[in-house]
Amino acid sequence: MAKECLYCGLQFSDTAQFCPNCGRLIESGFIIRPLQESEVDCLRREVQEKDELIRQLILTRTLRGEASRAAVRSTDRRGLCGSDGRRASARVLSSGRS
Repeated sequence: MAKECLYCGLQFSDTAQFCPNCGRLIESGFIIRPLQESEVDCLRREVQEKDELIRQLILTRTLRGEASRAAVRSTDRRGLCGSDGRRASARVLSSGRS
């Protein structure tokens, strides 16, 4: 009787200890059973909770990115002109010539 690797799906003889394709140990002594409806519901809830956490993370990072870009833009605008209206770069050039 042939066995099938649980990892890569290759079929091989039942005397093998390792899969000749992926090299993994051959699993034996257990039965694969179908999932119960309650297990499926539990897994579905877990996936929904994780999806919500991912959405919150993306939203938080997006809002932080927009806030930091807005802060940089407002800082750049203030840095160009001083309180007297002259450009900051002109002050730097004139202070270096003294």
